[in-house]
Amino acid sequence: EAILFLPPLPAAVAAPRALFALHAKYGRLQWGALISPAEGMARFGTPVSRVLAQDLVQAGNGLQSDPVLGPMFAKQGGSLIGEGDAVQNIDLASFMSRLRARGPADLYAGTLAREMTDAVQTAGGRLTLEELRAVQVPFLATEKVRIGNLTAHFPPSVSGIEEAKVLQGMKEKQPVSAAFPSEPAAGAGFVVADRDGQAVACSSSLGGLFGARRLIPGIGILLGTGAVPQSSLGPMLVVAHNVHEFRYGVTSAGGEAGQSGLVGVVAGSVIDERPLAEAVKAQAGRRVIAVGCPDGLPPHPDTCQVAVDPEG
Repeated sequence: EAILFLPPLPAAVAAPRALFALHAKYGRLQWGALISPAEGMARFGTPVSRVLAQDLVQAGNGLQSDPVLGPMFAKQGGSLIGEGDAVQNIDLASFMSRLRARGPADLYAGTLAREMTDAVQTAGGRLTLEELRAVQVPFLATEKVRIGNLTAHFPPSVSGIEEAKVLQGMKEKQPVSAAFPSEPAAGAGFVVADRDGQAVACSSSLGGLFGARRLIPGIGILLGTGAVPQSSLGPMLVVAHNVHEFRYGVTSAGGEAGQSGLVGVVAGSVIDERPLAEAVKAQAGRRVIAVGCPDGLPPHPDTCQVAVDPEG
């Protein structure tokens, strides 16, 4: 299954509703237990990754002089924070605390919804209660490519359909000219799998590095640009369809490089049967991350491994 949670407006956040939909259908933990770790990272700080440090440099000195973002991303001397430094977002921690306590329904039709719309308008954005309530996150059928006893699943989006087409051509040894858009890598992604073989691969974006560079006051969320590059966000999962076992999950930061790298990793590990770390290393610099269990999860968790772009 796939969930497309592209908001109708930059400020109409859809990710919490999408994550709660997944939790309601498949989750076991309490909602609050899912939110608490991220809330703690925002409140007490988390180390800046190599990729975030690279993005900060690419974004330029505008972040340092910004009266809102500067305190978050700049040191006391005025220089940008770097890899290994801590970044905090107290407003985001407070928002997540309210989301944890009140539940996601309150964000779309309760007190938190009114707080969100008022804060967005204060930040110069546009959002009404009606528009927030209208956010939908339907479960959809995936785009599929069968490779022997395995099936690669892609989201039924512009990006997912194109990635599936390219992988199909690689499987048949008839390369297809990829129509990946010339977009920069401006997103983020994650892959998770549990001991029962349930897995999620996700990609998201604010439409550009640091979105519109405006924080929603009291909420701590960056406003998106309104131009989310859905055409280059396409995570995927590979399952053994006969026995319903998880094998691989791959995602990227998007963009043309991310899409081609993602398909390359899938082809290398599934079609060519190369070790996952080797397949990811072959796509270095494309910001691809992957989780793989070649012999299947749940029966063989000892074969599972995580592979990340060695260049960050």
